[in-house]
Amino acid sequence: MLLFTKPIEKKLISNYNKFKYNSYNEKPVVRLFLPTGDCYWLLTEYNPDEDLAFGLAYIYCKEIGLIDMREIRSVRTKMFNLPMERDRYYSTDRTINEILWEDKDE
Repeated sequence: MLLFTKPIEKKLISNYNKFKYNSYNEKPVVRLFLPTGDCYWLLTEYNPDEDLAFGLAYIYCKEIGLIDMREIRSVRTKMFNLPMERDRYYSTDRTINEILWEDKDE
């Protein structure tokens, strides 16, 4: 599965050009996750030149910052060796900053 469709990639790059890794008050464009776990990544920006994204990562706790997309593409689950996937049905009205500070998981 492609992690970014063309429209998603275009929006992520547009956000990068507008905010330069400072889109705390933007809604996530895409949600990535591991199929066998609780981890997820909510991305708001993508810089294709450096292959870095900006967004919220939830692994054991929520954090906002830079995400190395080379690492994301290389991650596999221990069980069945499954790759990262894109949540095709994800949408939210909240910003990553609001999601960071709320108690429940996205």
